[in-house]
Amino acid sequence: MEYVDFQIRAWTGPGGQAQVMAHATPVNTMRQPVGVPCDLSRLSSLARVYKEYPSRDSDERIARAQELGDLLSQVVFPRAVYSLLAASLARLPADSGVRVRLCLDDHLLDLPWELVSLPDVVRSRFPRNCAAMDERLSLVREAPITQLSVKPATGKQRLVFAATDPR
Repeated sequence: MEYVDFQIRAWTGPGGQAQVMAHATPVNTMRQPVGVPCDLSRLSSLARVYKEYPSRDSDERIARAQELGDLLSQVVFPRAVYSLLAASLARLPADSGVRVRLCLDDHLLDLPWELVSLPDVVRSRFPRNCAAMDERLSLVREAPITQLSVKPATGKQRLVFAATDPR
């Protein structure tokens, strides 16, 4: 499956707010960020509690994962961003997907983004509502790497080849 980049930039600001924007998408880009509520202490606390539960199948851990995924969704998938994501998926062929590239500041980077819920499936229980469970989505926590461009050589080139005969 081929994936097309969908870049989301998110950074924390004053007053328990985060600024979020879809920087580059297959359909459009946002020119201004959207302010969303972001309680970093609650997110960090839930992430810590989620990691501390020993059994991944425990009801308490599943409940924490669901709550954490919904809060993370509110941060990176506000209505303006999610509508661009949905439009991007609708525009692509069925055998293609979207690589959601999360470009996050240091305060948001280490949260368990693999748990982020998709807003249109919040009524489903964990893990069905996770973005990571959608085969047309790929989640990545890094800025895009610029391509290395190699300039063609202008002068004489040499090639040295060495080999051995295994016989």
